[in-house]
Amino acid sequence: MEQKKGIAIAPLIFGIIFIGQSLRQLVETGFSLLPAIILISGVSAVLVGVGIIFGWGDFGTGEIESN
Repeated sequence: MEQKKGIAIAPLIFGIIFIGQSLRQLVETGFSLLPAIILISGVSAVLVGVGIIFGWGDFGTGEIESN
């Protein structure tokens, strides 16, 4: 589990940075397409980091059984 937390740190940090920067830019300049895209990217990165920590979408690497 410790290895997963170490891997999840990068998307969490970058996601939080992206969210903060895009929200600041949206507040200062009003709605614009680029900050909105960056905001969505930041939220996605945070979700990826949280997903890694909690094992969401962990499909494993086992072999597929066929009949």
